[in-house]
Amino acid sequence: MKLQEAENQIVIDYEVYDQRPSDSDLLVPAIETHQEMLGRTPHLVAADAAFYSAKNEAAAKAKGVKRVCVPNRSTKSAERKREQKKRWFRNGQKWRTGARDASASPSGDTVSIAAGTKARME
Repeated sequence: MKLQEAENQIVIDYEVYDQRPSDSDLLVPAIETHQEMLGRTPHLVAADAAFYSAKNEAAAKAKGVKRVCVPNRSTKSAERKREQKKRWFRNGQKWRTGARDASASPSGDTVSIAAGTKARME
């Protein structure tokens, strides 16, 4: 199951799959869905590390996403590690996981994507 939210916890898309696709295959289509449904590119995209790939990050930025908040847990890059410690990145992850108080709320259009098995999502 894939669940996609925009700002203010509004679900703009969901999908139930017979066979679970790779999370990394869902990121770019989620951005495209956001563009189609809301008529604009999200300013920030937040998802968990399973959605990360260098290709996805580049594609998101090429589509106009300013801040891609998808952690790369296996990075060796000191620059990438610094990026993931920046306030906007941490706040995007807090927003994604449900800590949606005013301090965690990113500004501008946002999209958050979650995927999991039915049992995990309930």
